[in-house]
Amino acid sequence: MPKQKEQKMFEPQEKDPERLLSAGAANPVLKLIYILVINAVVFGVIYTVVYLLFEQNSANSKIAAETVTIITLIISLIFWVKNKNK
Repeated sequence: MPKQKEQKMFEPQEKDPERLLSAGAANPVLKLIYILVINAVVFGVIYTVVYLLFEQNSANSKIAAETVTIITLIISLIFWVKNKNK
């Protein structure tokens, strides 16, 4: 009987790690798109949580939720620009 090759459940897709893209080598436009997509998800969660913490359907809850999301957007853009200049 011929010897069968041992099967592995998780084989690495790329055996040469030098060919993998380094973390900082992504296109800046793609990084911006990633940040915007992540922010959209985070904003949805933050907006919902802040909106639910305040009295629902009131002007205060909407203002608080929008303020928190705007502050988060500004901080993330500052973080993106700061890391881009390194």
